[in-house]
Amino acid sequence: MSEELRQIICSAAVAGWWTVLLGAVWMTLAWLIWRVILKAKPGWLQKLWGVDMDWKEIQSIMITFMAVAKLILFVCVLASAWLTLWVR
Repeated sequence: MSEELRQIICSAAVAGWWTVLLGAVWMTLAWLIWRVILKAKPGWLQKLWGVDMDWKEIQSIMITFMAVAKLILFVCVLASAWLTLWVR
């Protein structure tokens, strides 16, 4: 492997790990905020989602959203780990 290609792969691995770190921080903050909101159940938020939405549906949508975000983050972890191992 040429030194130039090795440097590019190393840079991609570092960028991938930064993406994973920022994604994990964002997901943690989003989860904490949603825990507070779901406990308080403010009326303005329910109106923002729509008249026909109840708290059970809002919670289901947010759980689905967080699950999809975790899957995307897991793919980023796999790609970053693969790049890290490949550069060695």
